[in-house]
Amino acid sequence: MRMGSWVLSVLAAVLFLGAAPARAQVPTRSVWVEQEGISFHGVYWNHGKQKTIIYIPGYGDPGSTGDSIFHRELFADYAVLSIDPLNQGQSGHAVRTDIVDLMNKVILAFLNQEGIRKAYLAGHSAGALQALAFERAHPTRTLNKVVLLDDGQISLGQVPPIQFLPDNAFGLPAGPYSVIELEALFFDPSSSSMTYDEYITGLTAYTQFDVTETWPAVKKALLLTRDFSLPTLPSPLGVDTSAADSAFQQAAMAFTCNVKHGRWIELAGATHQLWNEPASADAAAAHIARFLRP
Repeated sequence: MRMGSWVLSVLAAVLFLGAAPARAQVPTRSVWVEQEGISFHGVYWNHGKQKTIIYIPGYGDPGSTGDSIFHRELFADYAVLSIDPLNQGQSGHAVRTDIVDLMNKVILAFLNQEGIRKAYLAGHSAGALQALAFERAHPTRTLNKVVLLDDGQISLGQVPPIQFLPDNAFGLPAGPYSVIELEALFFDPSSSSMTYDEYITGLTAYTQFDVTETWPAVKKALLLTRDFSLPTLPSPLGVDTSAADSAFQQAAMAFTCNVKHGRWIELAGATHQLWNEPASADAAAAHIARFLRP
């Protein structure tokens, strides 16, 4: 997502950027569906294969963020349909409080329109929450493996507040700040395709999403997370994220207990935006291809 789970705008300062890996040259086409008067955009890569992977990006990001992981020779035997969620990428805009249920309908509409009987689901950050929500709502339309990229194991509403220390680099009063409070403070309309109301309303919906309700529907799951040994923010910024970081790490550690056939892999050197880091994208692709292998 534009902010994967919390403090997104601030995280941009510590991303590891690099050139994208070479992609397999295969057919790609844009596809569209209409849902409740809104147009939704997707990119269908390598369409026509027997098995399909549906990719849902993190909150605030276009579906193309998954290209660096899934548009590879490793996945030449799969079709990949990346979806731009509401207010993201080329999809339409609206202020909706029911974004989780709406996106379930959108995913189903893409499956029906493209004649996809069942698909593997993969999602990053809040997109992982959406993938789990769809698997719970439509279990007969999903294949038996789901890929969760740095989220899906914990509800955002369970994330402890972020502590801003005295004399922090942002000039904010010292004290705890919730996910929603931080997003409201750091929201930048010039770097977002959303209006403030669209952004905060959608993020609030995902913050209220209860991941635990989805576990009974999960068959086999692969959770790939960031490297929790890396600081989320540099200490000179005067922000203590240790409690929040610990909550995500503890949830990941407990993942295999929550999901009978769940596996957790912590990617060395990866940050939350692992799709934007060549080494992390390479590692994620290799693990996913091995996981999906029959």
